[in-house]
Amino acid sequence: MADGNLVRQSQNGKDSVVFGPSVYDVPLLPYERELIKTVGITEEEYRFFTAEVKRRGKLRPAEYAHIPDIRCEPATTTAILINLAISLVLTGVAYLLSPKPKMPSASKRDGGGTIDTGDVNGASRFTPSRGFETLATLADYAAPIPIIFGRYDSREKEGGMLTTPKLVWSRMFSEGTNQRAQLLFVVGEQGENNGIKKPDLEGIFLGNNVLDSVFKDFYAFYWKRDSSDDSNRRIRATDKAYGTNNGAATGDPLTTTGEVFICPTPDGPKQVAFCHAFSPANNTEFGVYDPIANGTGYRLNYEIISIPVDQTEDAKRTQTLARVKIAGDNNEVRRKGGSNGDKNQINQVARQGQQGMGRNYSPRMGIIRLERTKSGGVETASSSDLRKTVASIRNGDVAQFRICRESIDDDLYLVDGKGESVSDINSAVLSAQFAADDAMRLGEQFQIGGCIWKVTSRTRPRFDPEEGKDQAIELTCIDTDLSLEKKIGVVSLASVLEPKDGYIGDTFEDSDGPQTIGEAFWPITKVAIGVVRNNRPAIATEIGIKSTVFQNLKGLCAFSGLPSISETNDYDEDNLQVKTGRINSYIVRTSVFRVFVRQVGSSNSAFNLIPMFFAIRGHRPVAQYTFIRFENLDLGEAELEFKFAQLSGSELRGLNTNTNILDMSEPGTKNARNSTTVKVNVPVIGAMNVTAPGSFIFKSEITANKEFFADPRSIAGSLTNKFPETVIKGDNRPEPIGGRSAAGILDRQANIAFDINGNDPFVKGGKTGAFTYALYGDSDADSIPVGWYRTFKTTEYHNNNYEKWMVVAWKLRKDLLPNDHYAKVQNGQQTTWSVETAEIISSGPGFSKKRDQGNSVIEIKRGQDRTDILNSSSIVGGQYPATNPFVGAHPNGNMKSSGQRYNITDLETIDTYHGRAQGYRYVLFGDARSFPVGTTKEITKSLTHRVDSSKKLRLKLKATVRTLDAGYQLNETIGWSTPTMTVVIDGFTTNNIQINDSFRETVNITASNPYRTVYDVAGVDYVVTSLKSVETDLPPSLEGSFKFAEQTQYTDISHYRDLVEKSNANSPEHQIVYVNEIQEYENEQPPVMNDLTLAGLSLKAGRNFSQLDQLRCWLAEGIPVERLHPNKQTAYEDGFATGPSNLLTDLVYYLLTNQMGGAGGLLGMTAGDPFLVDKPDMIDTSKFLYEQKLFFNGPITERTNLRQFIADVAPYFLCNFVITDGKFSLKPAFPVNSLGQFNQGAVPIAQLFTEGNILEDSYKVEYLGGEERRTFQAIVRYRQENPNKLPEEKAVTVKGTGGGYSDSRVELLPQEQFDLTTFCTSEHHAVMVAKYFLSLRKLVTHTISFSTTLDGLNIAAGSYIKVATRSSPYSSARNGTINAAGAVTSLTDFADGQYRVSYFKADSEDVQDGVMTVSNKTVSESTFASSVFAMIDDSVSQNVYVVEQLTFSQEGTVDIVASEHPCFSDGRSKLVDSIVNGSFKIF
Repeated sequence: MADGNLVRQSQNGKDSVVFGPSVYDVPLLPYERELIKTVGITEEEYRFFTAEVKRRGKLRPAEYAHIPDIRCEPATTTAILINLAISLVLTGVAYLLSPKPKMPSASKRDGGGTIDTGDVNGASRFTPSRGFETLATLADYAAPIPIIFGRYDSREKEGGMLTTPKLVWSRMFSEGTNQRAQLLFVVGEQGENNGIKKPDLEGIFLGNNVLDSVFKDFYAFYWKRDSSDDSNRRIRATDKAYGTNNGAATGDPLTTTGEVFICPTPDGPKQVAFCHAFSPANNTEFGVYDPIANGTGYRLNYEIISIPVDQTEDAKRTQTLARVKIAGDNNEVRRKGGSNGDKNQINQVARQGQQGMGRNYSPRMGIIRLERTKSGGVETASSSDLRKTVASIRNGDVAQFRICRESIDDDLYLVDGKGESVSDINSAVLSAQFAADDAMRLGEQFQIGGCIWKVTSRTRPRFDPEEGKDQAIELTCIDTDLSLEKKIGVVSLASVLEPKDGYIGDTFEDSDGPQTIGEAFWPITKVAIGVVRNNRPAIATEIGIKSTVFQNLKGLCAFSGLPSISETNDYDEDNLQVKTGRINSYIVRTSVFRVFVRQVGSSNSAFNLIPMFFAIRGHRPVAQYTFIRFENLDLGEAELEFKFAQLSGSELRGLNTNTNILDMSEPGTKNARNSTTVKVNVPVIGAMNVTAPGSFIFKSEITANKEFFADPRSIAGSLTNKFPETVIKGDNRPEPIGGRSAAGILDRQANIAFDINGNDPFVKGGKTGAFTYALYGDSDADSIPVGWYRTFKTTEYHNNNYEKWMVVAWKLRKDLLPNDHYAKVQNGQQTTWSVETAEIISSGPGFSKKRDQGNSVIEIKRGQDRTDILNSSSIVGGQYPATNPFVGAHPNGNMKSSGQRYNITDLETIDTYHGRAQGYRYVLFGDARSFPVGTTKEITKSLTHRVDSSKKLRLKLKATVRTLDAGYQLNETIGWSTPTMTVVIDGFTTNNIQINDSFRETVNITASNPYRTVYDVAGVDYVVTSLKSVETDLPPSLEGSFKFAEQTQYTDISHYRDLVEKSNANSPEHQIVYVNEIQEYENEQPPVMNDLTLAGLSLKAGRNFSQLDQLRCWLAEGIPVERLHPNKQTAYEDGFATGPSNLLTDLVYYLLTNQMGGAGGLLGMTAGDPFLVDKPDMIDTSKFLYEQKLFFNGPITERTNLRQFIADVAPYFLCNFVITDGKFSLKPAFPVNSLGQFNQGAVPIAQLFTEGNILEDSYKVEYLGGEERRTFQAIVRYRQENPNKLPEEKAVTVKGTGGGYSDSRVELLPQEQFDLTTFCTSEHHAVMVAKYFLSLRKLVTHTISFSTTLDGLNIAAGSYIKVATRSSPYSSARNGTINAAGAVTSLTDFADGQYRVSYFKADSEDVQDGVMTVSNKTVSESTFASSVFAMIDDSVSQNVYVVEQLTFSQEGTVDIVASEHPCFSDGRSKLVDSIVNGSFKIF
């Protein structure tokens, strides 16, 4: 900028909007026009004259001679609207211009009466399950770590703060009837000492709910205040502060010892890995629901219809009709002819008793044909078959669903108007027809079996039987990918939908052929498919599932208590009536589903089936919480998409009764040991481990409900199978590799060395010294005498080829260095190692002998391209370090690497190279070198026969760390023993394995495997040598005298329709509620959470906590910092030099000097060397802050410019941010004494400035405009803190009263708000800030800037200076003219005497100054003849200012910017007086 002032200079360019004075011609007064006429000058000349007089009379520095007694009077000048920006002293003035802010048995009674079979009423109230409706989200990547600063002052009863820790790790758990969450938080920076003290239990909140309101076994809260110890940075079980852990009934049941925040990976169930839990937003529900009958027969609620012997024929007929309506007559009338209620039927029913299990009425709707669009064939069911299952469904096939208009004749069960009405049947059927017609609208999609169908045509817009026409609806198959069987069922139009007399048939135990369409015969259902995908690549994905699965029997016949047929007949003979019991109870239902998976972004976009069935069994209308974990064994970390699809009852029916299904609802799922893990192979995806709570069951266990059996009973069963008993280790794999290996003592050819350019300029030696120093170590530090030897082995790689490994035995001799050796002279090295011999003990294949062709010459090096590590050239910084005494100060330059070149002198033939067994065991058991010899480890391996994949074997392998044989080829001494093998029979190992069956497993041998030689893979054959017989208990089979329905657990529709409410009647039974994404840390190194205070929470969902809201903690103390106030006991209530503080100076000092939480690292400062901080000033200011009770309590959570933060917050503590002599500081904005109290005496002046030491034309004044000077109401918002409570926001309104405040009516004053809620916790503080800003508005009118020289300058930013100024205010009334004779004409009556004037003549070009003598209204000096004049009347004033900025200009001068600090005539600060003694109204 032109004038060097970077603070205030404005830049107005083209199209700028400029705020400032407008220049225009002020109208002349009449007397001024008379003066013009008198002297004979033009109006323009007069205007020039007055403008010049005004310019000369402006405010300017005064000469020392003109300085009278000190006074502070505002100068009169034109107000200019300015934007005051203060950069080096950030004062409260800046605010003024900134924008604002069972059942009982039947009993028989003799002598007639009623037999009551008894009702069954189950529980109708259930303990609710609990889950979280929402999950918390992780903190944003690279979000700033909070700095929690503050301290609760027990004397002032103020301070403390509510903090919001940042979530950095989360995992959800499903534990049967509830969910649990584990959350890890970063609270904030640890500070200078041992971190932030834990909150009280009463001060821990989730949302607005306090954690202490929860029973302690529902949570575990962890707090780690100090994470500075390298060995103990993460939260461990011992860091539990509140709640319980380590037990099934605790708040954190899986945590025992050690790390808390762990998760499963393919490496094990408890790994330190990253986990992130999230709630998927869309496509979370899955299941089949809202079923529509596909010809499934409708039955009336069953009951015993007694027909006592001793009664009239009419009565018997009526009761017979009632029995036939419910139980049927075994198709007697239909087979033999006759009619309902005739004598033959009555006699037949009486003879057979009530054997029927139900008459099956037609639902009058179902699929009657399938048209195959590709082959052109049509599939239908014959009337004799009732139904037909059609296989090989393809996309495009068309099914016709028919809704028939016929109904049952009203007189079907009436004789002479007496009998049973069928209106109840017709009504129920018609209602279901209407519902189906409404649901099957054009475009709607349904599932039949596992295929998806879409409604593509309807013959009628709406089904109405009164119109006499059927409804025909066509559905087109659009997707078969999720179908297990790709089948569909069609029913006979004549026999099922339009049967004679409206019923399909009667179900009797000895029925001839099918009498109905079963409950599992391909109903049409709505379907929801659950889809969820990873947000990021994951090694393991846990998916939480919420399922509500049940059946509700709503007044259904209590079948289990029904009397037998003989008993019923006996009751009829005894003239006893039987009252059939009803059951109102929830019973078991089972829902089975499958999971499909694909890799996101893969060229193969098809979903692939995970070959497992999962089941949820439930008997209460209460949600169950389960999970499935998928671990990627082949893919590693990958982004996958999972699809969940329920298996309909129709497809489940087709599974073999011995099919294994993983029952995830097994009791005890709260314990992870009850979970089951299965290794599966998924096409495209590869091997996966699938883990879920529960265990495998057979399909036969989830078929029937005893509630639908009369006299139900369980019959135990068993099965004898042969399983492997003994398994031995077979051959190592792959086949052994042999070859010609190097051997013998190496023949050294040359010492070699290289610089950074690959050259060898090192003629001054040091090659061997540098090499052997890196090879074995510092010879000076070795205790052996000179001339003695050291022997050891190394493994080297020729030409960076892992197959060309060499184990070299070294013999080094300790020698003295020559006295003139540069390493001795320059670096003080006394000795070196010399290579006595180097011998190859073993090696890989492919070497040649000396003088043979091939690999006979080898180089062994250290430094860059070192040969004991593969790919060493890619290691950044791999060259020799300067600490190697043979490298530093080398006279020939910087040695990057060195070594020796050898010829191979001998070869030997190796039949088998080692490495297969130990390399394989390294992968299985881990690094043996990390365990003491004798340590044992056990793992489980699941194997599949490589030829017959139906053969599966699970083994427990147990190995021990041992010392390897002396002849082991590699340079390794520790390894694993041959494992012992135990067969595990747990459902995985199959019973079709034969003796001598071999199971092979191989693993990849990577570069990190220390036993790697010439094999890329290694493994072993496991051979079965004996079998044993194992008797397996089979699930009890359910039997009964009558089976009214046999597939009720899994079917989606019931013969009894609404009497059996299934949980999928109206909506899907399952919902995906969370996804845990698990990622392994890079290089298996978890993030270092050093110098942070951490918090952790394990919480079970409950009535109080159904949402994972943000964790908040009320803290009485923030981070410990160095405390600057000299009286520690007074200021901090203890005597410690470091600890929590509430003084802004301590916070600023921490931010500027701390190298972890602050800018100390950037600035190169520490608390011990704060060279850029004016610490004495900060100590003095800390006294002021404490004395005035201006405390800082709050977290710093947002990323901010540090300097800007300090500058912004300082005025709210009545301070200025100052940079003096290159040092940062805070200073009070007022004069204060040594105790930090307001100085109510004279302001100490550092220097006086006048015309003598202010450079000419450099003095400038900038005034606040009228709007900026207008007084206001200050509304200050602050926090009211109470220990362990949520803060309450308060506001206080302050206005000035008395002189200087423009309007006493508060309602007319503008309001300006100040938000101090981030750090202010007291009304006193808020009021002080309000008074400060109100006083500034009232008293401060302007700022100044000027330039001066360095001579005698002794001020700094924040110094108080006094500036003396003089001015000549212009007044046209003191203008006049002097004619040629010297006569004076003016409005002012000039008495005799001398006057200083500015005058102008018509013929002159400039305004001149002079002294005129007036005598008797005449001027004697001819100089003034024929002129116009203005009287000069100087006034001198002195004002006090506070220096804001001092800068050096390019001309070597000093530019000073200062703001007004109004004072009384006796030098006292008006601002101090206003704050201390001023009149303010507070409300």
